[in-house]
Amino acid sequence: MARKFCVGVVATQALWGRIPNLISSLKTPATAITIASEEPSCLPLHRSNSQLWERYVQCIRHALLANLTSISKDNINELMQGASKAQYPWMKYRALTKSELSLYYKHLTLLRTFANSSYDYLVVMEDDAIIGPRFWSQLSTVLILEDFDYIDLAGGCSLTLKNITDPEVVNNEESFELFKVPWKSSRTTCAYVISHSCACAFVNSPIEHFIVPVDWAFTLYFCSSCSNKVYWSEGIDILHGSENGTYKSSIERIQ
Repeated sequence: MARKFCVGVVATQALWGRIPNLISSLKTPATAITIASEEPSCLPLHRSNSQLWERYVQCIRHALLANLTSISKDNINELMQGASKAQYPWMKYRALTKSELSLYYKHLTLLRTFANSSYDYLVVMEDDAIIGPRFWSQLSTVLILEDFDYIDLAGGCSLTLKNITDPEVVNNEESFELFKVPWKSSRTTCAYVISHSCACAFVNSPIEHFIVPVDWAFTLYFCSSCSNKVYWSEGIDILHGSENGTYKSSIERIQ
């Protein structure tokens, strides 16, 4: 039986000029496309909860450092032994910026809407996603696969498992590979596909939202559940425009 999927687009009103090209590329059999573009009238307060930040980062510390190994090829044990707040200042506590809160809010809004639907999968794209002509054909093939919870589609930050480990899924006809991530980390949230059961569990998990960035929150949820099957893709025809230079990053660190 064909699996039903819907599409969610995370957009920023100030960057609405990106949307026409993205929308025109959404020639998809999906029966529902939701655009989360309205800035919330009252973003969640900056929660000065350093204790929760420290606890959450401690839970995903191994995954964050393992991500580094996919770029640097360093040994994870050496990174773990040498990891200190002084060495990795990006792990130190900070309140999320307004733009990060807005991004998190929109992803969460899409996931909650999807959780209350009858669709099997949600494909999420941010406004800097660039969809190529083979994307929908490749996605249709991906959705036939059994037993996955989350697949990062567009990548970002040079994170890759290609040439590091063997892919778990190889599709020569559609020219893509899927790598199962042992440490169950997200990459960026530019584009991903998530199962209904995973989305429901994430939005209803005891993890407190808006403490860490949304991509870290995904990693936190994945690491806290032994059942999640997380993959990174290579060769899927979609690009992260803010990473490849097509767009300037939209994240402004407004305090």
